[in-house]
Amino acid sequence: MDRPDRDREVAALTLASAPRWQVDRHVAVRLEYVVNQVMQLHRGESEEEIARLITDRLRALGVPPQARQIQQLAQAIARLPAPAPRPPSP
Repeated sequence: MDRPDRDREVAALTLASAPRWQVDRHVAVRLEYVVNQVMQLHRGESEEEIARLITDRLRALGVPPQARQIQQLAQAIARLPAPAPRPPSP
């Protein structure tokens, strides 16, 4: 089965052989990726729902979520205005 989004997949982190600074960088990039995805699609929703989405997506990428950081991000995203509805395609 050919999946059109296959090139956009991100592998899980392996901490075994990578230097610490590389792992930290990968975690930061994956966190930014997940936060941007959630912010684009779910801003203005409840903090609990946003925190759950961020946590689930980080775990799927092999990043251990930090509760305090997730809560702060969820609060900020929940305060943003909801995204405007997309216009119908012609």
